[in-house]
Order: sequence, then structure tokens, then C-alpha cells
Amino acid sequence: MRIAILGTRGIPNHYGGYDQYAEFLALGLTKRGHEVIVYNSYNHPYQKSTWNNISIVHIYDSEFKYGSLGRFVYNLRCVRDLKNRNCDAVFQLDYTTLSLWNFLIPKDVAVVTFMDNLQGKQIAHAHFMSTYLNYAEKIAVKQSDHLVSDSEKVSLYLQKKFGKSSTLIPYAVNVFERPDESVLANFDVSPYQYDVLIARMVPQNELEIILDGVVKANIGRPFLVIGNHHNVYAYSLREKYKSYPQIRFLGGIHDRISRDNLRYFSNLYFHANTTSSTNAFLLNAMACKALVAARNNALNASIMGKDGFYFDNANDVALLLSAIVKHDNDYNAYLSANIEKIMTTYNWNRSLALYDKVFKSLNDKEVSSAMIKENSSAN
Repeated sequence: MRIAILGTRGIPNHYGGYDQYAEFLALGLTKRGHEVIVYNSYNHPYQKSTWNNISIVHIYDSEFKYGSLGRFVYNLRCVRDLKNRNCDAVFQLDYTTLSLWNFLIPKDVAVVTFMDNLQGKQIAHAHFMSTYLNYAEKIAVKQSDHLVSDSEKVSLYLQKKFGKSSTLIPYAVNVFERPDESVLANFDVSPYQYDVLIARMVPQNELEIILDGVVKANIGRPFLVIGNHHNVYAYSLREKYKSYPQIRFLGGIHDRISRDNLRYFSNLYFHANTTSSTNAFLLNAMACKALVAARNNALNASIMGKDGFYFDNANDVALLLSAIVKHDNDYNAYLSANIEKIMTTYNWNRSLALYDKVFKSLNDKEVSSAMIKENSSAN
């Protein structure tokens, strides 16, 4: 099939999140014989028209100028370009800014939509935005030929609210297998002698809880904060903690090798996410054998289980920082158990096989999403 992937800044991945997902999915579908097109922002660092046999289409993106509104316009331009690509199907990431334009997708093109983070997106925004997100969700469900959910929670939500079945395909990551201690020199840290937080710099992640805990612990060990810090909230954090030299704001690190090594060689990795069902940050940390301290909520617990630590407040964070030493052999079982979860539940080979079935089902109406879901449960 000829499949277009929309809803990302582009590949190869430079920004994480949906872009990382799109990269792995595009590579996997290409290896399985599909012809894949990925839409890239015009200012993406990669400017060639093909990458690993994947076609790249660059589209003007005004998000840098107009913020979220620019994202809507960028996705509109991507959708309008579809008429030139003779696609059999489109795969939509970031349905919140794409579903508004679904009526412009050519009628003979099947639409597969990745439904992630439904209720979390609504909770995290003010009333007006939550109203829009409800609308975008409704349109995405109504105008899609096939829905993909990334957690059992989302699957049940779609069934209960819309009476729609979906194929459950958990977010997938690759196990990090080539640690390189020399990378740490670029960040002036030593193995297991620093702690790290990698997160989206947004208010709903309540990063002050973690950083206040760092201040309370007062242990002097470097605490690295990684994430795009070019927004008002991130600026306020840098101002608040500028008197604490152990807290180092590094900004976004787009090189995956650097990020993975910083996870791997950290003493404690802090996971702040409170809303996303996808939880890519947590899974990537687990895949890098990071010893994780996660925000105490049902979503994080459903993924990591008992193989890590949880915190509710700054006092919990301070206690963990003061007491936990990753090199203590008591924690090796946690790291091994999390790798086992990645290999059995959150691995790309399993997810790609399910995606292959989804796209083939679009040509074979006898293959239903219910059958695919049954197969996904059996794997």
C-alpha cells in the first residue's frame, strides 16, 4: 500500500514524541513492502526528498511564528497536498490538529487515526480548549476508517463513549544496547553521579514538585533538566531555580544517542508526565535501563509496576535523591524486569506486525479490527 503519515514535524526524528513514533513506523512499514510518505516541516534539519526509501514531502510550517495556530495551518497544507500523492491510506498522529481537516482528504483514501491521550488532553486545558478537543476527538472517531489506541484505557473509553472498537497497539521502543560513557564528557558529568529529568516543559507536568525536591535534598549532585526551554513556563523555572547551581537546564537535546546515554548513566531518572496515555518518556527510560522515579498515578503504575519508585510531593523527591544509589545491586532486578516489559509488550516488532495487519485489513473487509485486537491480545 501507499501510506502517508501526517501529524509530525518530520523524520528522521529530531524532536521525540510523535516524530520518533513516525520514524520507527515508517521504517518498519517500508521493510514490510509498503510505500511510505512522511510529511516534514519545511525547516526540518533533513532536507532531502527521500530517507531510507521513505519519501519526504516538505511543507511550509508557520508554527514558529504563530504557535499552535501555525500547527493547524501546517496540517491543513499537508492534507491539501494529499491529492497529489495517490495514496491508499493516511495514518494520522496528532489528531487534535488534523481531524478538523479530515473532510478534505480524498474520498478514496482510507484514514487510520492514532487515538492517544484522550481524557488527559482535555483535563490539561482550560474550558474553551477542552470543548474544542472534545469536538476534534468526535470528528476523528467519526471520519476514520480504523482507530488505533495505545492503551486499554483508551480502548475502553472509545468503546464506551462512541461505541467504536479500536486496535490496541501499545507504544513501542527499542532496547538501548550500546552505552557509550564518552558521551557524558559533552555534559560535564560522570557515570551515576548525576540525576536527570527529561520532560515537556508545560505547567501540567508540575515540574516544580521535582525541582523543589532537588532543592530540599541539597546534596550538590548535578541535576540535569532536559526539554525545550523556549517558552514562558520554562523561563519561569529557570528564573526560580537560578540560584541553585546543581540544577542545570540543558534545553532540548535532539540527538537520540546523547539522550539515551544520559538516561542510561544517570543515578535516578525522574518521570513527570501526568496526562499522556502514550508515556513515551517513561518507556524510553525503561528501555535505557534507567532507574526510574515516576509521578505516582495509575497510568505510570500500569506501565512500570513495582519496578521503580514513585513520588507525590517534593519531600518524596528529596528522600529518593538522598537515599537511592543505582549501583546498589538491590535495584538490578528492577532494571531487568523493565527491559523484559519492553521486549514482551512494548517492542516494535510486535507493534509493526499489528500495524501491518491494520493496513492490510483496509483492503480486506473481512478482517475486522476486532480480529486484530484479538490477535494483539494473544501475542
